[in-house]
Amino acid sequence: MARARSSSPTPVEDTGPLIPEPVAPARPAAELAPTQLELPKSGGEPTPQPETTQSPSHSGSWQEPEYRYERKYTARGSLSEALAIVRHNPAHFREVYSPRSIQNIYLDTIDRTAFHTNVIGLDRRGKTRLRWYGDLFGTPKKLTLERKRRVSAVGTKESHLLQPFPIEPGFSLNSIRQAIDASDLPPAAREHLAHHELALLNRYQRRYFVSRDGKYRVTVDTDLEFWRLGQWENSLAAHVHDREAIVVELKYASDLDDDADRISRHFPFRLSRNSKYVAGLLATSSGLTV
Repeated sequence: MARARSSSPTPVEDTGPLIPEPVAPARPAAELAPTQLELPKSGGEPTPQPETTQSPSHSGSWQEPEYRYERKYTARGSLSEALAIVRHNPAHFREVYSPRSIQNIYLDTIDRTAFHTNVIGLDRRGKTRLRWYGDLFGTPKKLTLERKRRVSAVGTKESHLLQPFPIEPGFSLNSIRQAIDASDLPPAAREHLAHHELALLNRYQRRYFVSRDGKYRVTVDTDLEFWRLGQWENSLAAHVHDREAIVVELKYASDLDDDADRISRHFPFRLSRNSKYVAGLLATSSGLTV
């Protein structure tokens, strides 16, 4: 399992099951030392949609309008304490949206390119996933293909609606291939997916916050679950459940980085490269190392 290490007075970028960041004008921020939090298992998760612009050629596709920063922090401790820290930040964060569950099916190449480039921390890296909200099993009301790209410390996301299909124990890569065939995807997305296979299923609870000026967003993720996926029938009988981890993300447009320190210096969490995909693969794959 990926577990946060002890705190330190300066920002620390962990490797291991933690994720790198994309960066355009990448610039690390000064943070306070992380606190010793002892987290319960509670969670909750609202799900806001990022500001996006519709593609003129594919009505179910969109691209985030610009690169943005995502500063990721990890802690283990009291969820109520972590939420209090967010709410009492000078940026006056307030909770928006209703808490709910997020599920992701991660796709990767046969040699796990996305995994290794994230672990190494290459300047240019990315990951591909299917995302839906609500129940883990059943046919999602909305299923989205997301391709995230990072350039150093900043990133962007390309999204496409997929034809929903039943997600139940026993689903396979063929289930996703059929959904792709039935969806209105641009040729470049189809070509990208042709080289990917099933890698990981994860689920967690998320809560969303926005600053009083509306320029900065914070998400708090808890109750992380991971299932390793094969290409054929996935029974989903065995999985890893981390009830103690807290992942806090501060998100904002790249042109707002100069003011972000005023917010981040009040977060006593560990600055990390936390990647739920990397953490999940490491936790569920006995022979996989970094």
